[in-house]
Amino acid sequence: GSKLSDARESAVWEGIANARIHRMKLGPEHIYRATLLDAMGRLREHQGLYEESQQILAQAIEIRSESLGQNAPGNVRIMNNLGIAFYRYGRYEDAARWIDRARRIAKDAFGPGHPSYANSLSALSVALNRLGKTDEALELARSALTIQTQALGPDALAVGTINNNIGRMLHNLERYDDALERMREAIRIYRRVHGDTHPQLGHPLYDSGRVYETLSDHESAS
Repeated sequence: GSKLSDARESAVWEGIANARIHRMKLGPEHIYRATLLDAMGRLREHQGLYEESQQILAQAIEIRSESLGQNAPGNVRIMNNLGIAFYRYGRYEDAARWIDRARRIAKDAFGPGHPSYANSLSALSVALNRLGKTDEALELARSALTIQTQALGPDALAVGTINNNIGRMLHNLERYDDALERMREAIRIYRRVHGDTHPQLGHPLYDSGRVYETLSDHESAS
């Protein structure tokens, strides 16, 4: 099944990363080691080992910061990844702090219209929404949506994801019709990108179902 395939793929990538780290015989603060640690940290996050992921990613950031400076553009992705690992673990304030650092670096390094900046805006909006700052989160998510639509096109998967995130925020604000409109757009994009049977499609379908349940529209929810 897909879970077994995912487990095998994770095991393969873990083996490659470990082999490279041991085979290269580089110093502990070598910049390339930080890249491998980033990959290992993301793998641990996908495996649900969030504390270990946080430790590994923090080490990668420390190595890169000492070698290239704290505001090096290459730190953006790793800081975002660390923020996501904190988010998955339920530490939303720490998540927002790291993602906001990534956002500021991305804005200075790439400019306010770059997809990397929009990625950080989108991730930060999700963390802030969890902290109950839904109005602020919605503003950031809308900015991210505008940037990604202009940079990647209206049918990009990132655009679909942000639309669904906005739908969740609007649901929290009890703006149900607006929420469903965003979620329907997310469903359209996900179907266009992945097809009708991809697991990712389940996210906007589930979220729209929750809105219908709130409206007591059980037929549409099912």
